[in-house]
Formats: sequence, C-alpha cells, structure tokens
Amino acid sequence: MWILKNSKELLEHLKSTHFSRVHSIKAFDFSTLYTTIPHSKLKERLAKIISNAFTSKNGNRKYKFIVVNYDKTYFVKEKSDSENKYTETDIIQMLNFLIDNIFVVFGGKVFQQIVGIPMGTNCAPLLADIFLYSYEAEFIQSLVSEGKRYLASDFNFTYRYIDDVLSINNPKFADYLSSIYPSELEVKETTETNNSASYLDIMLSYDTDGHMNTSLYDKRDDFNFSITNFPFLSSNIPSSPAYGVFISQLIRYARASTKYTDFVLRARRLSDKLLSQGYVCDRLTSSLRKFYGRYGELVIHYDVPLSRMVDDILQGYGHYPYLSLVTGRKVLIRYRSKSSRDFIPSFVLTSTPECINTWCDKPHKWPPQNVVFNIRRCKYYIVAKPAIKDENIQKDFCLGCNEAEMLLADAWLPIQRKSMLLIKAFVKSVLKKFADHITTFHWKTALYRVSESKDIFMDDSPGNIIKFTQEVIEYMTQSVCERKLQHFFCDSNLFAGLSDDTVAWFTNQLIYLHDNIERCLERFLVESEKKEMKVEEVDESRIQMATKTLLDDSNENEVQGILSFMSGIVDMTDDDDNEKLAEAIIDVFLHVLPYLKKETDSGKNSSWSNRENPGASSSTESGHNTVGDSVISLMIASSGPEEKKAQDKLVQNLLAGFLKK
Repeated sequence: MWILKNSKELLEHLKSTHFSRVHSIKAFDFSTLYTTIPHSKLKERLAKIISNAFTSKNGNRKYKFIVVNYDKTYFVKEKSDSENKYTETDIIQMLNFLIDNIFVVFGGKVFQQIVGIPMGTNCAPLLADIFLYSYEAEFIQSLVSEGKRYLASDFNFTYRYIDDVLSINNPKFADYLSSIYPSELEVKETTETNNSASYLDIMLSYDTDGHMNTSLYDKRDDFNFSITNFPFLSSNIPSSPAYGVFISQLIRYARASTKYTDFVLRARRLSDKLLSQGYVCDRLTSSLRKFYGRYGELVIHYDVPLSRMVDDILQGYGHYPYLSLVTGRKVLIRYRSKSSRDFIPSFVLTSTPECINTWCDKPHKWPPQNVVFNIRRCKYYIVAKPAIKDENIQKDFCLGCNEAEMLLADAWLPIQRKSMLLIKAFVKSVLKKFADHITTFHWKTALYRVSESKDIFMDDSPGNIIKFTQEVIEYMTQSVCERKLQHFFCDSNLFAGLSDDTVAWFTNQLIYLHDNIERCLERFLVESEKKEMKVEEVDESRIQMATKTLLDDSNENEVQGILSFMSGIVDMTDDDDNEKLAEAIIDVFLHVLPYLKKETDSGKNSSWSNRENPGASSSTESGHNTVGDSVISLMIASSGPEEKKAQDKLVQNLLAGFLKK
C-alpha cells in the first residue's frame, strides 16, 4: 500500500495488519514537491498513466471514452450518447494545456511558471500524487520483473500522503530513495527517535517486544503560547453543534490512541479547555455517554467501563493524574495522592547469604516448599540503605531481598491479600500519624510472621478475613511494645530506635483498631470520599521527557539517564555539598569491596578478572588496564592496613575525577 487518503485510512490498515514484530519506523518528507516538479516529466508521466487506464494488460485498447457526469464517472468501450465523454487524447491535451498555461502576477508583471505547479489549486494535489505514484509503481514492477520479490515485499508497509512518506519494517528504505524518485525532488528523513516517528497527525512507536503503539500528534502542542481552536459557548452559535465538537474530537482521539492513558490525557486536556470556555460539565458528561454508546467499537479494546471513563476524563477521581495545559509550556496536575520510587545503588551477590539458607532450612506452614526452593535460588543484593539493628548505629548497608519478597507476595492466598488491603486502608486513615515510622513493609513482615507459624484459613469469608487481620494486629502490637520486629529473612530488628511517643500512641491505636475493624474501615471510606484534590504546576517538557523514557526501555538510555541524574546532582551542589556527596559514594565503595573480595576469594566472581573498563577509549587501552588491574588487585588482596589505605586512595581518586567532570 502506498497512496493514502487520510490518517484514518492509515489507522484502519494498521489495525487490520498483524505485525509479528515491528523493528523499524521511518518517516520522510519531500522538501519542495509542488515547486520543483519538472513540466516535461510531469506531462510524460501523466500521459503514461492515462494510457494505461484506457488499455488492457496485453496492450490492446480496452475503453474508447470516459464519461464524466454529475453523479458518477465510468468508462465506455464503444459509444456513448453523453455530451461529457472524453477520449484518452482529449484528457492528455487538456492536462498539457493546463500545465503549459500557468501564469503568476507579481509586481505588476505577468510571469509564466515553467517549473513546478501552483499550490492551492484544486488539481495540484492530484497531479503531484499521480506523478509520484508513476515512479513508485515503476520501481516495484522493476523489482518483480528482476525476480526480487522478497525485496519488493519489504515495501508492503510503505505509505504516502502526497509529500509525506512512512515506511514500517524497512530500515533501508532511505537507501532506495534515489532509485524510486526523480533527482529533481529532495526527500529528507523526519524520524523522531530510533523507535518512534510522527506521521500526519499520528505518533507511531514500538516497544522492546515489537508491539506498535499509536497516539495523536499535534504540532500545536509544541507552541509556547495558547491557541483558541474550539468555539466559546458564549459565541453566536447553537449549543448543540458546540457540544458536538466534544464528541467528534473523542472519536478522533479514540481512533488514534492505542493506549487508554493517551486517550484520557487528550480528552482531559480538551474537557479542561472547554470548561474554561463556558461549557457545562453535565452536558459534557452527557456527550461523553453518547460517544461511549454510539462509538463503543472504538474504545472496547481499552476494557474500561463508562463510569470510570467519565471519572477519569471529567472528574479527576480516576487512576491517572488530572492534566491540563495552563499557559505556555506549563501543565497543571491535579491529584489525590502520589507515590515515588527511590534510586538506590545495589550490588549483586553471586552466592546465597547464610541467613537465607538458615531461613529456608526451617520448617514453615507457609509459604509452600516450591516457593522456599525458589527463594533459595533467587538473587540478593547489598543495598546502600540504612538497616538499623540497634538504636546507636546511624548508617548501615542492608541485604536486599526484593526478589524473594516478590516471590512471597505472589504466593499469597486470597485471605492474606485481602487482609493486607485492609491494613493498607488503616495505614492511610487511623494509623497515618506515624505512617512514616511504621510502614506497609513492617505490616507485611508481621503478616509473614503470623502466616509461617499457623494454619491459614482457606475460606476468605468476611469473618475469616477480619479474624486473620486481628491476629496480624495482635502480633504487631506485641512487636511495638517490645520494640522488636525481626526481618522475615535475616536477624535485623526493624523496630530498633522507636521513640516512647511512637510506641505509646501506636499501641493505643492498635488496641482500638483490633476491637473496631469495621468502624475503622468505614472511617477510611468516608475520608477517601472527602479527600481534597492537590494541585501542582509542572513544565510540559518534563512530562514529554518522562514519556520518552517510558517508551524507550533500552539499557543504553537507562545508563545515560542514571549518569545524567548523577551529573545533575553534582551541578546543583556547591563545593561543600560536593565533598559530602563524594564522601557518601566513597563510603558505598569501601563497604562493598570486602563483599566482592570474599566472592573473588571463593572463585565465584572470576569474571571480574576479565572485565574491561566500559568508560575507556581505544586510545587509552593501557590506561584503563592499569586502573582495572588496580581495582581487581585490591579486591583480591588480603585485607591488611596497607591494602585498606590503597583502597581508600583509589576510590577517592576515581570519585574526584567523576566530580570534576
């Protein structure tokens, strides 16, 4: 497929095509198509196309006339009584006359155009389309006649709308441009990134699994000023067509958006703009309901009920932040709650920690033995994060058991899962005063401790859920009073350092919660309904950057993102803070080196001895070998006082160089 009528035709064709895997999306544009078409080649190509329409494949005359009436156009083989019949020669002569008689008035003088065709005339797009088509058809036919059908099939997913070209799964399309189109035309690639491109009003991209995603693309989003492109309700227009604009745009958004999030963000931006221009929320809600009922086939793949869609687009109570364009490149974000994730340096251990083996060897009523088997074999990390074992230690490095904890969560029975949901609700309501001190992680640990030592109810009836939750609360109450909650896998007290105020307040709240679970749940539901919206204003560029990061899962971009993040921290700090940052990172290195040394001594980390320094260039090979050998030799050396000093010095030099850069 090559010639397109509009973006709707492109979307329909993409939806009907089952790509096994998308690995390339390229977009191209003719720089100056209309003004550079040579008249001689245009007339020659048009005559050839017209002749082919009147003749059969074997070269014999198939039609004598083409009849052009008001309501229909058709070919005639012999004769026709219509006055509006034209032969092949008639059409060619009329087109030649049109091309040879293009005149322009400028500065009081009349000029004849001898190269290119005038933009804005009714026939210009059609003439340009047919002109390019003649070269494209000739190119494909030449490949087939030369026995290169496999190469010709690479162009199956090439699309062109006048002067815009899109090529899917043909990364070498640019190499054939000079073979397809005449030398007078200049074609430039306009591909956005390695895995995305904008084409007409569609943004196309693909993920690491080769799945294609489409969303709406509007050049006006990049403008740094606001645009009025929808009618104000106070204008001198009927209200029904004005609200009809909302439905028509929802249709456009749904056709273009593969993902529900893209559809919602567009629809929210539109609804926010219309509300600011005098539209009534109730009528917009009614219009949205009409859209959902009449055009359900466009949104059925989102698998979202009408109530949630109304909530997400017009109320801001849904699962996504309420975004709206404010002024310039600022975006207003309205939300009820938000979460964050910390970036924490970690180092993989190549052997299973002894505490994990000890835990696995103990008898458990829960989790099942297959889960215990997998926990013994998953990865563990040294994490640069405090893990307080007693109240006097202020910084420490903890054992990271993330994979093991995920295995436990996957093994939850329905009653455990529902009990945890109840506890999370209580943490956000009756227990929120000290939610930073006693977190969901502490509650999960308590739930695990209760589960491993008792027979869990298989029946997740409301009564059993409340009873099991009360047992977890009892265990947590005892742990708070004793200020001791042992980590599920290792000997680490998670409650070391709890203040007297925290213990006293939390104990009273836990006793009340234990006896009034249903009343506390009702309180959570009431508070959730009354929860106020929060508002933040963010640069639109930050949202675009985050979107691009989510679309690109490559390791290279992940590493570059981390480096940019670290460099940004350095740039934002003064000299004193730089010293503190260097001290913190050095501290990480010095604590981890003994673990690496231990693994190297045991022969389980031999790959380190052959690892090259990824930051070294080919011109400094000897330099990077020196640094690499120094690091490795320090790791495998015996830990005497001189080696300790050498370790300190090397790490300090490495970090000093990084901070200078």
